[in-house]
Amino acid sequence: MHLGTRSLTLSIDDIARTADVSDARIISGPSDLPRLLGRAPFRNYRLQCTAAQDLAAESLWSLVWLRAGEEVDIELRPAGGTSPSEDQPWFAGTVTIAEPDGDLIGGEANASPSARFAFAIDWAFTHKPVRIDA
Repeated sequence: MHLGTRSLTLSIDDIARTADVSDARIISGPSDLPRLLGRAPFRNYRLQCTAAQDLAAESLWSLVWLRAGEEVDIELRPAGGTSPSEDQPWFAGTVTIAEPDGDLIGGEANASPSARFAFAIDWAFTHKPVRIDA
């Protein structure tokens, strides 16, 4: 199944955050750790999102503001759905909440009534995310 963008679902600490984010992805990159015993280098995994600045107490922005440095469980469902399957797996793991480098509150003025301030999320996974397909 080819992935589309309409069904992407993100939960953080068992709270659906899909409406708060306009972009969510798991990325991987090379680790800074040295190679051990000829094995391939370890990889770093990160959750990256663009999220709305919403100062309400239960918002994703407030989670960052109040709980930076804490670990939380996340679940990314690239194809959405109510249960994982072989064709539509989910990916789960634990990330460490971090404040963004750059904009946290505010941004450039815009006269459009639909314009919203956003902030970036870039949180490291504690381990490689797990694929859940059943």
